[in-house]
Amino acid sequence: MRIALPRKALMALVTAWGLTSGSCFRSTGDTATAPDTEGRARPRTVLTVSDALRSLAGHIAGERVTVRFPAPDGADPTTWIPDDGTIAAYQEADLVLLDATVHAGWTDNVSLAPSRLVDTCAAFRDRLLVIDDEIIHAHGPTGEHAHRGTAFTTCLDPRLAILQARAIEEAFSRKWPRDAETFRAHLARLEQDLLALDQELEEVCSDAAASPLLASHPVYSYLGRRYGLNLRSVAWEPHEIPSPDMWEELEGILEGHPARWMLWEADPLALIHQRLGSLGVRVAVIDPALDLPAEGDLLDVLRRNVKEMQGVFTRN
Repeated sequence: MRIALPRKALMALVTAWGLTSGSCFRSTGDTATAPDTEGRARPRTVLTVSDALRSLAGHIAGERVTVRFPAPDGADPTTWIPDDGTIAAYQEADLVLLDATVHAGWTDNVSLAPSRLVDTCAAFRDRLLVIDDEIIHAHGPTGEHAHRGTAFTTCLDPRLAILQARAIEEAFSRKWPRDAETFRAHLARLEQDLLALDQELEEVCSDAAASPLLASHPVYSYLGRRYGLNLRSVAWEPHEIPSPDMWEELEGILEGHPARWMLWEADPLALIHQRLGSLGVRVAVIDPALDLPAEGDLLDVLRRNVKEMQGVFTRN
């Protein structure tokens, strides 16, 4: 249903949402301000559709812009649907940063000014991956859902993250040209950090094709493509004991794909560790950066992932 509220109603919703929900969403940067059309100072606000975008944009914004991802802690950006008050905040934001792989389509069904929307994937649409095999499973409060369509977690490929960061810098510089030099300088530092991480991962995974790996979830498509990982995925959750059928499926995979490591989004239960160990499979936690801590940073997540991958390939 398309939402088109009167401006006064929108402002009331935004004010109420800001007062009641400020502690629930993740933000980056101090409250930067810019003059409105009447010369009065007002906050510069950018909202994103994922935590990873919030972190990338925060690096570029510095203290010049407040960047927020207004989802509650633990929300999966690929399935999260904002409530009416949060949608009103998106409608009032100076810019909204989109990611074609994660926004779950809700932005197509609400009134958002096209001039404020930034497609951060525009430069590499032809490089987005599609999940061919539909994987249906159930977990958490959202119940049963399927993994199909466009693969997400592009940020696990630092080179794609750089392209998204460039789109953000271009949008910021166009919106606030007086700060363009600052945004460009911040982008240069971010690119340097991401390229360094990319080089490290390239070295770590130099012989990856010869080492079969398992993944507990289909969230490593871009990581696998960038570094040539020999990867097979299932759809398991770290805090749920797999069913006998799921263990049987895994054992069948191992017969033709003798992996010694399994990549997980989070550390699984001890019983899962034990059963995997009996199959000769060890656990490596590779964070897909779907849900960063309140002050979390994507670069920190990627650095931890590099160390985990070093452990995989030096002890394989």
